[in-house]
Parts: sequence; C-alpha cells; structure tokens
Amino acid sequence: MTTMATAILNCPNCNTDVKAQILTSTNYGQSTTDLHRLSGGMDPLEYLVHSCQSCGFTGGQHAFEGDVESEVSAEIARKIKPHVEDGHLATDTRWEFAALIAEWSGKSSPEIAQLYLNAAWTARGQDREYFHRRKAADWFEAGLDAGEIQAKEQSTIVYLIGELYRRVGDQDVALYWFDRAIAEAEDPRLRELAEQQKTNPQELISG
Repeated sequence: MTTMATAILNCPNCNTDVKAQILTSTNYGQSTTDLHRLSGGMDPLEYLVHSCQSCGFTGGQHAFEGDVESEVSAEIARKIKPHVEDGHLATDTRWEFAALIAEWSGKSSPEIAQLYLNAAWTARGQDREYFHRRKAADWFEAGLDAGEIQAKEQSTIVYLIGELYRRVGDQDVALYWFDRAIAEAEDPRLRELAEQQKTNPQELISG
C-alpha cells in the first residue's frame, strides 16, 4: 500500500512555498521486464516528483534543497513555466521536466536516463510513452559511451536498452542490445532474461 503525507517545499528557483504530496511508504512486488518495480495501490512515482506552480521548477524532494544556476533558471522560464501556467501537469510531464532540468544542470547521463524512464513508466499506454523510452535509451547509451555507468551495472543497462527498444518496436536494434547483454552478463538470471525477451518476450519477470 502506498501512503503519502503533505509537506511544504521551498522552491530553490523562485523561493515560493510548494505544497506537495510526498511518499511515506509503499510495498513493492513484482517487476516488469523493463525493470519497473510495481507496488500495491497508487503508483509511488506520482509522489516522488514535484513542480512549483509559480515558476515551473521540477524535481524530487531533494532537488528542492539545492541551488539553481541563473542559466538553468532562464531555461526553466523559457521552456517549462509556460506549460505550468496552463494548469495541472501529468506525472510523466513532471518527470520529463525533471529530466530537462537535470540536463541543463549538468547531471550525469544515467541520472537523466532514469528520469526519462520514470516518465515512460508513468505514461504507460499513452503516446508519450514511446518518446520517453527513446530518450531514456539515448541517455543510457550516452552513459555507457562516457564510462559513467559502474561496471557491475553495465550488463543490466545493456539489457535495459534492448528492452526499451523492443517496447518501442525497433526490433533490429533491440536484438543487437539483447545479444550484447547475453554475451556480457555474468549473472545467469540476467542472461536468461535477455534470451527470453529476445525470443519470447513477457511483461513481468517471473519468480
């Protein structure tokens, strides 16, 4: 069960108080084959990202404890604030805005990729899901190329890139990444998962 509490966050961009519903507890169960851990009740991802309704600054709870450089503030005003003024933001849009701000702030490629992946998970079944998945795959690839991903996580990321491409219909590209994961994975469970998604894809990880 997912539970929330109300908190007041101070926007580091415009110094406005932001009333937010934050996650206090959840229980995780199965995982999807794109590594989304499912929970009972409401999706906790909805309560892990927050937007300032005044200026559009968006991020996780800890992001509201930092500083915002003037160049990033200008980008927020130009590219995000107009959308906030239109009213309620969908959860996937908030994750996308968090990813954009992370990019403008010089965060690592894997961190940006995870934010887009969160956006994809919360947009499941909608047209925007495919855009977010492609962006996540692009940033994970950039992380691999730049050596930003720890060695122990590389095989998992290689597999995940394959699954992201499979889910958007790029089968040839997905096969390349699945084959690479099969060749590189030291964990037999990950290797078996890559083989399964290559030949007989499933939605959930069994066991």
